[in-house]
Amino acid sequence: MMFLNYLKTAWRNIRKQKGYSVINLSGLAIGMACCLLILLFVQDELSYDRYHENADRIYRVVIDAEIGGSLSQLALCPFAAPPAFAEEIPEVEAYIRLVGIGRRQIIEYQEQSFEEEGIFLADETFFDIFTHKFLDGHQDNILDEPGSVVLTQDTAQRLFGDEDALGKTLTFAPVGELHVTGVIQNVPRNSHFHFNYLISFNSLSEQQRTGLEQWLSVQGYAYLLLDKQADVQAVRDKIPEIVENHTGQQARKFGISMQFRIQKMTDIHLHSNIQGEVEPNGDIIYVYVFSAIALFILLIACINFMNLSTARSSNRAREVGLRKVFGAFRKNLVGQFLSESMLISLASMILALGLASLALPLFNTFSGKEMTTGVLFQPIIVAGMLFLILFSGLMAGSYPAFFLSGFQPIAVFRGVLSKGAKSSVLRRVLVVFQFSLSVALIIGPGIVLRLI
Repeated sequence: MMFLNYLKTAWRNIRKQKGYSVINLSGLAIGMACCLLILLFVQDELSYDRYHENADRIYRVVIDAEIGGSLSQLALCPFAAPPAFAEEIPEVEAYIRLVGIGRRQIIEYQEQSFEEEGIFLADETFFDIFTHKFLDGHQDNILDEPGSVVLTQDTAQRLFGDEDALGKTLTFAPVGELHVTGVIQNVPRNSHFHFNYLISFNSLSEQQRTGLEQWLSVQGYAYLLLDKQADVQAVRDKIPEIVENHTGQQARKFGISMQFRIQKMTDIHLHSNIQGEVEPNGDIIYVYVFSAIALFILLIACINFMNLSTARSSNRAREVGLRKVFGAFRKNLVGQFLSESMLISLASMILALGLASLALPLFNTFSGKEMTTGVLFQPIIVAGMLFLILFSGLMAGSYPAFFLSGFQPIAVFRGVLSKGAKSSVLRRVLVVFQFSLSVALIIGPGIVLRLI
């Protein structure tokens, strides 16, 4: 009942002070809308490759190669390495090798020719390691047979229209005939690599495969699936000895040094920027920079709220004095003022949702994302909204609540507010701090991005 009374009183005060409430609402709403958009960006960046069921157990094999005194870090590796690791390291459950076939390749269907990209050759274990939803066909043994190819939904639609794609035959000169054995949903946007065609590695001739499977020939990408109980560091420690046993002497003969490493797949997008990446990656620095920007914007909005609240303290002094005369305790007044702050914060978030929805298309253009308004209602984003409401309400309302509730009735009725000077000094400090944050917000990100 006490809480409901706080809300009723808060609502009356907000209605009574319409101009003040509109300024506070709009200021907080704009700040929250900016924070929401940045939260969407950060959440999207952190979500890369996490849609795979075994995402935390998938590692990519990369190498540090030194040839003739020149050191290169490569996202690719020799295709002979993954089978050797799977055979000699018990913690490795499975492996997958992936090699891209250039860009703009000609695929023929009946009498039509299509200029296509995103064509990869892969081992038959691909769908045992990576998670993709099948629309036609079944993942079991789907890439076992030579000439097998799995298409994405958009690719199948482009080639065959509304016809059933399963069983159709395509012609691809480097391999020959391809038989469609499955259609999957389009690869999610938050993946560090995308494909349109996935052709069985078995489609290559024995001679071609032998040529690819050389220890000193870097051919494509390789991923390992570790078992659930695997000690990742133990796996890393075993790799150098295996490499030395297989190719150490031969590599030294040709003046080549190769050090193999494994990268956690979920770290690739933000923490890997080496040569030969499948696609351009992001950078964790951008996540840190945008997160700091969001915090600064929210602080500026909250400080603005605090300044406005303390500036109008004299208007509410008589109210505080009367409430104390009639028996209100300080904790009751604090609860009332915090309730007002929370109510404004909640209303600001509702308004911020609308602003963020309107600004999302422009934000997508700026950030290179393809997010829709539906992402605003994902559980993690909703949790972020609740945090913003609580943080803004407490941050913006805490000082006014404790400041206003500290007025003494006798001082109020005599017209003497002993804390006025202190509040004036504090407001000046807050204004200086607010402008300092604004300057840092304008200059800081530019300096950081220039240094990256």
